[in-house]
Amino acid sequence: MERVKKFVLLAITALLPFCLVKAQQFTVDYPFTASDGTAYTYSLTYRVEADQTLAVVASNIPSPIWTGSEYLSLPCNVVIPSEVEYAGQFYTVTAIADGSSASSGVFAYQLGLTSVVVPNTVTKIGMAAFWSCENMEEIVLGNSVAEIGDMAFQYCHKLRSISLPNSLQRVGSHFLCCCCGLETLVIPENLTQIGEYFLHGCESLKAVYLLGDKPRELGSYPFMSQDQQGKQQVHDCTFYVDSQDVYEQLYKNGENWKYADEGNSDYLSDDGHYQNGGNRYEWALPDDIRPYEGHWVTVCFPEDVDAAAVFGDECLLAQLSGARYVGIDNEVNIGNYHYQLQFNLVADKQLKANTPYLLKVDPKNVGSAFIVPHIDGEELIDDDELSVAVDISNQADDPSASLTTIRMLGTFQPDGHNLLPGEFLFSNTTGDDTQMKFFGQREGGVQRHVARYRCYWQIWKDHERVTNCKIGVNFTTGVEAVAPCNGCSPRQAYDLMGRRVVAPRPGTQQIILIDGRKYLLW
Repeated sequence: MERVKKFVLLAITALLPFCLVKAQQFTVDYPFTASDGTAYTYSLTYRVEADQTLAVVASNIPSPIWTGSEYLSLPCNVVIPSEVEYAGQFYTVTAIADGSSASSGVFAYQLGLTSVVVPNTVTKIGMAAFWSCENMEEIVLGNSVAEIGDMAFQYCHKLRSISLPNSLQRVGSHFLCCCCGLETLVIPENLTQIGEYFLHGCESLKAVYLLGDKPRELGSYPFMSQDQQGKQQVHDCTFYVDSQDVYEQLYKNGENWKYADEGNSDYLSDDGHYQNGGNRYEWALPDDIRPYEGHWVTVCFPEDVDAAAVFGDECLLAQLSGARYVGIDNEVNIGNYHYQLQFNLVADKQLKANTPYLLKVDPKNVGSAFIVPHIDGEELIDDDELSVAVDISNQADDPSASLTTIRMLGTFQPDGHNLLPGEFLFSNTTGDDTQMKFFGQREGGVQRHVARYRCYWQIWKDHERVTNCKIGVNFTTGVEAVAPCNGCSPRQAYDLMGRRVVAPRPGTQQIILIDGRKYLLW
């Protein structure tokens, strides 16, 4: 009997690790609503790692429905959470696990998947993670992803938008192989290790932006066709680099990069599939590709955007909320009427489609570039439909008209918008919020250009657009944007009602004015 007890105890001890491993995986269901209003759920399975973080290890996405004549997409837009609660404990999601083969990737073959948002907490996307997700159109990667495995997005035929963060350092072989719907791709400056068959069969690709001046390793056969899929090689594509010097040093004679140059007609191999096809290099990045920088820019997109997911958790989004008459300018534009704008921060950071905003990217967001949403030519909207307008709040002080209105307009025009007389362009190129400026046409009538998906301003008096005005340099973005008051004396301070602050209540926050500037007093 004693020997039996020992045997049972040993058996239980041997099985215990397997029981614990199984217990460390759990599945969470997430509801979503299809375009016809029907409620569905998708599920993600998580594994608790040794460091008490989570890896996504499996998914279950509802498949498209066969109607008898065609497959009806639901669609399913997956948002991977940054944090998950299980059994009373909170875990951070840091990885999408490796698949053991192409078809065993975490989201492989999920034909109902149409878009994915990967949170800023994820640092690795494993092998074959989204292999053959043929209906996935867009993926937003968080700003901490450093590594992406082999075949991660291979055969995502409809993928048209992927934003790679500057934290990304390495991608495996077949990374975007046969993503034949992709037209534009930004390679961030820290992505320096790229595997084989990088853009194999990406036949629609027309612009690749190679940011920075760091040397890049590129695997074999990067731009070839994919014969078994009936796809062409990369052709008639422009590869943009920062300067001609960068091209000469890194790409002109650089292993497999040189075969994208239309001036080099060599074959890469003997199979007859690799030739240049009109590809070429150019320098100077167009305005449609904007770097991630810590200053305010204008945006107007044709789609809803979760700004926190795309531009970092601590990004700021502001919308035009008011304007004030300041007076007649007697210094620069003599005789022109001067107005000052007011912007309020958008608390939920949800950027609505067809609406102009000011955007300031999270300073901790290390992504280097983003791709503007795709929009087909027939979907272009007239600028007048992409605007917000405010009337001057102190109209009684303005002697120039009975009603003055300031409009902020977005543009979706393919070639952008050239400023007309009386229109203004916003700039904050220094990153210093005290240097925000508005510019009109250049001297001599030379026009300034507003890039696609950006904004410009107009001033209207009594329902007619005017030119004898200017928009003030200084404006606020709400009291949330004030500076902390470190070492300032309350004896010098006044509250927003003009009353002197003598003894602020302990433990409270209060907005005060010192020498005309706002401070947050703790």
